[in-house]
Amino acid sequence: MRPLPLSLRFVFLVGILASCTGPTEPTSHATVATAETPSAAALPPHAPATPGARQQPQRAPLVLSVSGTGPMATGTDLDLKIALDRTATDPTQLNVTLPPGADLVSGSLAETITDTATHVERVLRIHLPNGVPPSDVQVTAQTSGVGYGARAAASFRFGRADPLLAQPVRTGAPLMVGGKSLGQPIPVK
Repeated sequence: MRPLPLSLRFVFLVGILASCTGPTEPTSHATVATAETPSAAALPPHAPATPGARQQPQRAPLVLSVSGTGPMATGTDLDLKIALDRTATDPTQLNVTLPPGADLVSGSLAETITDTATHVERVLRIHLPNGVPPSDVQVTAQTSGVGYGARAAASFRFGRADPLLAQPVRTGAPLMVGGKSLGQPIPVK
């Protein structure tokens, strides 16, 4: 079997990345196999089970975000908005860990969400007696059901930049493919 040309590999990679872009609005059409339609298992994965039905986009089971409003100065209160989007409605455990130097004023640090809403928002108010804490607020959500489990995590960094991963050292002469330079290679150890 011949490998795909580089241009097709790029298109394939972009297609994969585009399908994993986070929460999207659900469509109003359901895909249901009935006695009159072929079984959903008998159809290829990209084909709708019913004629004319639109296929649902793929989504992560849990998408979690944390944002803050208010001043981040010594002795002030800060409101944190936690937003959770979920595709399944199984009970979801939501946990918040405050850093040293942040005190909870209102809201809950641990909760089990049992309702069937797919979008859930919670607001916490925290007090910063000594200004911005040295570490982040950590939020996690976990759920499980028959045959699956999912976990999501998010941080509120108090305006600090996200940490960067260590970058590998590029060594050697530039790599040329088809007359085009792909840059310096990264050695595999």
